[in-house]
Amino acid sequence: MANRKNWLGILVIALVFGMMVIGCDEEPTDDGGGDGSGSGSGSGGGNGSTAPALIGTWINETISEIRFYNGNGETIIKPSGNPFTRWTYTTYSGYYIYTITHMHGSYFASSGLESRWYTSDELKNIGINTTVEGIINYSISGNTLTLTPLNGVSDTWHKK
Repeated sequence: MANRKNWLGILVIALVFGMMVIGCDEEPTDDGGGDGSGSGSGSGGGNGSTAPALIGTWINETISEIRFYNGNGETIIKPSGNPFTRWTYTTYSGYYIYTITHMHGSYFASSGLESRWYTSDELKNIGINTTVEGIINYSISGNTLTLTPLNGVSDTWHKK
């Protein structure tokens, strides 16, 4: 039963990430807006950079914690606090494009995987496909980050 719950959780998370990319036939082009500062409306980022206002740890009370570093990110799932994904990202005017590069073995423990980071290629070699890329719109107002994937369902995050 626990095995089914783990796989159901993985499926739900995969579906959420998958919904973020539905309808994306091609990569959008930057409209040249934004000054890269990420201040005010938070739509900075300019021409394929990393918006400084995004950098840091953001908390969503019900889902997880996300950490934006300079072009790299990490997702921690609540309530367990277990690491889930690592990804790269590039910001543009009001959105960022991400690519998942690693997933943590703690979510595949029922498959006998060690509790460590696995690259997408390592997981693919054992039959787990984790290739996920997507586009997420964002805005920042003070210490509040609003993320809106392409499915249109927004989440609010607060800076830690």
